[in-house]
Amino acid sequence: MSDAFLEFFDLPDALDEVALIAIALGLLAALIRPLQVIYRRNGTGAIAGFDRVGVKTWSGDRLRDLHARLYTWIAGTHPERRIWHSQWLSVKDLYHDLRPILPTLRGHLVDIGCYGKPYATWLTGIQSHIGLDVTPGETVDHVIRDGERWPLESNAFQSVLCTQVLQVVRDVPHLVGEIDRVLEVGGIAVVTTPFFYNDMSIDQGRGVYKDYWRHSFYGAQEIFLERFEILDVRAQGGFGSTAGVMLLNWLHKSMSRSSISEFLMIALLPFWLLLCVAVNAAGWLFDKLDGTGAFYHNVLLVLRKK
Repeated sequence: MSDAFLEFFDLPDALDEVALIAIALGLLAALIRPLQVIYRRNGTGAIAGFDRVGVKTWSGDRLRDLHARLYTWIAGTHPERRIWHSQWLSVKDLYHDLRPILPTLRGHLVDIGCYGKPYATWLTGIQSHIGLDVTPGETVDHVIRDGERWPLESNAFQSVLCTQVLQVVRDVPHLVGEIDRVLEVGGIAVVTTPFFYNDMSIDQGRGVYKDYWRHSFYGAQEIFLERFEILDVRAQGGFGSTAGVMLLNWLHKSMSRSSISEFLMIALLPFWLLLCVAVNAAGWLFDKLDGTGAFYHNVLLVLRKK
């Protein structure tokens, strides 16, 4: 590791500050939680005050929207998250591997779990991009249901993209069967799935997913071996990114448990950004030092239909 990098991030001092800030935020979340007996949310998501003293109710929706816009402007959004983002460690290797792979896909492509089609600009070699998701949206071409046949012709596609979806599919064998059915012989499928991550079923903003599974390096291969040839498989991340993203996720969820702690987190946005940078930089460094290969958090597969 270069001295310039260490000097730039001032990692020894930063790590001490990160520990103190993390502990402080965690304690604040734990202490503020009981105050929900005084403050409550109303039905529209507004933050309501202590009624007995006549504190006026005010809406937090605009504040949350402003916070989200500012955070996106600074930290980026999927698939262009920057080191300021709390999820940067969870996607840095995913982006690094997908960026050169996706432009090689050809022909007609079906994108499973496509909501927003975030990778559309990386798919420069395809003829068409058909999106499937369980939730309707502007970029969703077909709404599907878990366990039901897709409204697509058999052997009609040359490429399949399925990123970070397997964990929320109840009937994984059916999903694999449908990929096999719509993909022509020799067609390529790119699949990614998390191995170590917190429960996502309670995190989804659209509120439609349940988190069922995690797939290891060998487990992810096993579910495709019968129907597909494995061209490439990669374990993504290391101890640093796995531990770092779990720490940031825990802090974020702890500070989002009540209206008051959520407001406090919004007010502390500059400190949150600095904390994210420090944790992300430390996680990146520890990933470089981790030679065990046992602490990855994600798996990528490139498959060819037999």
